[in-house]
Order: sequence, then structure tokens, then C-alpha cells
Amino acid sequence: MVSSTPSPNSSPSAIPPTSTTSPPPPSSPSTTPPISQPNANPPETSSPPPAIPVTPPPAPLSPPPPPTSPPVLPAPPFPLRAPPPDVTSPPLPILSPPPPQVVSPSSPPLLIFHPHLLQILYRYYLKATRKFTSPKSNVLTGGTMEKEVEVAEHDEVLAKDYKDPPHVPFIHAKELNKWSFYRALIAEFIATLLFLYITVLTVIGYKSQTDPTKNSDECGGVGILGIAWSFGGMIFVLVYCTAGISGGHINPAVTFGLFLARKVSLVRAVMYMVAQCLGAICGVGLVKCFQKAYYVRYGGGANVVADGYSKGVGLAAEIIGTFVLVYTVFSATDPKRSARDSHVPVLAPLPIGFAVFMVHLATIPITGTGINPARSLGPAVIYNKDKAWDDQWIFWVGPFLGAAIAAIYHQAILRAAAAKAIKSYRSNPHG
Repeated sequence: MVSSTPSPNSSPSAIPPTSTTSPPPPSSPSTTPPISQPNANPPETSSPPPAIPVTPPPAPLSPPPPPTSPPVLPAPPFPLRAPPPDVTSPPLPILSPPPPQVVSPSSPPLLIFHPHLLQILYRYYLKATRKFTSPKSNVLTGGTMEKEVEVAEHDEVLAKDYKDPPHVPFIHAKELNKWSFYRALIAEFIATLLFLYITVLTVIGYKSQTDPTKNSDECGGVGILGIAWSFGGMIFVLVYCTAGISGGHINPAVTFGLFLARKVSLVRAVMYMVAQCLGAICGVGLVKCFQKAYYVRYGGGANVVADGYSKGVGLAAEIIGTFVLVYTVFSATDPKRSARDSHVPVLAPLPIGFAVFMVHLATIPITGTGINPARSLGPAVIYNKDKAWDDQWIFWVGPFLGAAIAAIYHQAILRAAAAKAIKSYRSNPHG
């Protein structure tokens, strides 16, 4: 091969040298560009031509996914009727039942959305909101007027439908053949024994602590308030314990008042009084056995009219005090209130004991507070002194008169007025 010589007028750097070899073949787009050799002679031109960037070809498209089978529809809850045959349309595919669902233990099913459970919850919701619904407008108001109206209507229904329990027979000698009758007698005997034992000990202890001859503090001891609490608290406890067995009388005056109201028979009333008096005598006898010296020295807890008071004042104090007690007993054990309010029988011992407490606060300075013939008889029998027997009739006549007045007042006035109101309502309910 022959090389050409440059002309004398041209610059040596203007004409690039020519190579005797043939140019390399063009590279494919997928191959890498040639790497320049470091020892190759650079071109003699001042500025080389710009390199043309090579862009890679786009990636080939992925093939489309293969066709999937059509989704299987769940079986309907009711049988499908086959459509009429159509020669032009292809037959419909047969629906297969859905596969059984496997529930893992970690994800329990949501049973709260079960229709039966929702129906039960809705019924409870209606019951809970029914009492706050006005009976006339049937609209939830949430106020108190509609509730008071509903309670009043409920009480009127109870008043119309309530009937007093039948009176017990006057004598009822058949009770003597029942073991429950003698069990009630034992309960009355033990209750009265405990009542006299605790209360008389309290009275003697108070007099011993305030005895001026022993150089003791006159303001010491339990005082009148402590004695009143002793009597009232014991009545509350004993009535609560024996109410379900014998009725918790523990007092001949209470038994006499209930007999006048035809709540107990004559046989039961007489036997109750005998058991109560025997229990009182035995209870005071235990006190004398344990503290004989103090018992004789401090009067044995016997009831007497205090100095400065007449026998008439003492009798009036016993009548009024027993009236308060027996009237409280009738009110606390009223069967009509028990039918309307279920909590009344449970709370009956509380007002009875509190009534005894209040009466003792008022009448201890006058008579030592009898209001219980058995309580006055027991110390009089064991102490057996003239002063105790001189005033003994006051503590029998006064309590029996007070009990009779309370029974007549409650049965003939209070309950008769309620009966008349019910009768007038039945005759003219819209009047």
C-alpha cells in the first residue's frame, strides 16, 4: 500500500494521518464500546468530535399470563330452578358448593354478627329501656316524671290487688300439737333470758361506777346513753335472730297488741307471755349468781318510780312509751308494706330497736323504763324487796294499755282509711 505525501501549502496538522489498515467493523449494540489504548498516538486535531452516546435497547416484553379458570360461585342458600332449554345458548355450568372454611384457633369467628344473637340483644335493649318510656307517647324521655307516673300506677295496681292475710283463729288449740309451736316458745324464752342478762348487768355496772361511796367519778360509766343503747341494741339483735322462728316478740305487751289485732291466737299469746316471764326471771337469776354483792347493793335492776315523780306520771310514761314501741312494731311488720317493698321485713328489727332506744332516753329518769312487763317482773322476783313490788302494777297496766291503744289506732284508723280508699277507687276508678 502507498502512502500519500502532503502538499507544501497545507499545514501538517490540518490533514490527519491516514492509516493503511481498513477500519474496524461496527460493533453491535449489545457489545461494549472499544477501550482506548493508552500507547496509541492521539489525533493531531485540536478538538476531537463528541462521542455519540449509545442507548441500550428496551427490554423484551414478558409473555402474557396463561388464562385462569373462571371463579367458582358459592352455592345459593335456596335451590335454583333449572332454566328452560335454549338451543341457541350454551348450557350453564353446574355450580359447585364452596369449599369448607378452615378457621384457625387464633382467629375465632365473629359471632356477634349472628342474627339470633343480634335479636336477643335487641330484646334486652327493649326491656332495659321500657321503664324509661312514656306509656302515652311511647317516646324515650329519660326524665323522672314518666318514671314517677309508672311507679304510682304500679302502686295503685298493688293497692287494688292486695288482700290482708286472714285472721288467725281466736283460740287455735291445734297449735299445741305442732313442734314448731314449742320451738317458738323456746326461742322466746332464750331471747328474753339474754335480753335481761345483758341489760341488767349494764344497769348494775353503771350504778357501781357512779357510786359516790367508792370515791369514783360521778360522771363515769356508760351513763343513760349507754343503758339506752344496751336495751335498744339487744332488742335489735334478738328480734333479728328470732323473727323467723317466733316473730321476735320478747315482750308480753307486744304479744298482747298482736293478739288484739288477731295476728296471734289466744293459746300462743298466753304461752308466749309465760315463756317470756320465765326467761326474764332466769336471766336476772344469772346476774345475781355472777354478781351477788353488786346485785343486792344496787337494787337488782328493778323498775321503780323515781323520787319526785308521782305514780300517775310513771303510769303515763309507761303508756306512752309502750304505745311508741307497739306502734313501731305494727308499722314495721305491716304485710301491705311487705308486699309492696321486699326490703321491709329485713329492716323491721332496726326501727323496733331504735324505738326502744329512744323511749329509754326519755323515761329512764322517771321509772327506769319498763315498757316490758317481763323485764319488770324478773328483777322484782329475784330482788324481792318492798319497793319493787309496790310499783309493780304500773309496769303491767301501763304497757298493756299502751299496746291496746297502739293496736286500735293502727288497725281501726290507719288500715281502715286505706281500705276505704281502695273501696272508693274500685267503685269509681275515674272519679
